[in-house]
Amino acid sequence: MGQYEVAKLLVQKGADVNARKNDGATAMDVLKVDWVTTEFIARLLQIQVDRGKVEAGRAQIVELLCQHGAK
Repeated sequence: MGQYEVAKLLVQKGADVNARKNDGATAMDVLKVDWVTTEFIARLLQIQVDRGKVEAGRAQIVELLCQHGAK
């Protein structure tokens, strides 16, 4: 959901930026999820999201992950 501060904390605490989900997807792959899917997930979780904030946060997270060797 573009939560940069959460991503930053996880990386600072040693999260593997190249970890893969069971389906092989990485954090970088997940950051590319389209807006319709993002909005659907947010509704399921009953949270409100602002598209501009989500997209800006995702861009920051991409930079963060690249700085830490994400592929």
